[in-house]
Parts: sequence; structure tokens; C-alpha cells
Amino acid sequence: MDGAAEFNPVDASQCAEVDARVKWGNDSIQEWRRQMKALVDLFSTDYGLFSISGILFMIGMAIWFYRFFNRKMDEAERAQGQES
Repeated sequence: MDGAAEFNPVDASQCAEVDARVKWGNDSIQEWRRQMKALVDLFSTDYGLFSISGILFMIGMAIWFYRFFNRKMDEAERAQGQES
């Protein structure tokens, strides 16, 4: 073999490993695309924007109720302290 490239056979386990890496890479790309579509739908469609507004409204309600009930409990403690 004068100057000719040597032929190196590849065993089947190396091919399977490469195939598994390519398959995993394609799966992760498809998952990323699916997640990005979900984000695009969330911020650009009517149902996505209504979902965001509903979530923000619920968080706002939770904060308001927390502050409201804490204020009422503090007022009740002060009123009991003044009666005694």
C-alpha cells in the first residue's frame, strides 16, 4: 500500500454509540422547539395572554389577602392589649 490510506473498519458498537448521540441530539432539539412554541403561544395568543393575566391576578390576590389578614390580626392583638 504505497501512499494509499489504510482502511480501518469500525465495529458495530461505535456506530450504535454515534447513532444514540445523534438521536439524543435530535430529541433535545425537538423538545427545545416544543418549549419555545409554548413560550411564543403564551405571549402572543389571546389564550396565552389571558393565562398570564389570570396568574398575575391570582398572585396579586394572594399578596393582598396576606397583607389584609396580617393587618387585621395585628389590630385584634392591639385591641385585646388595650382592653386588658
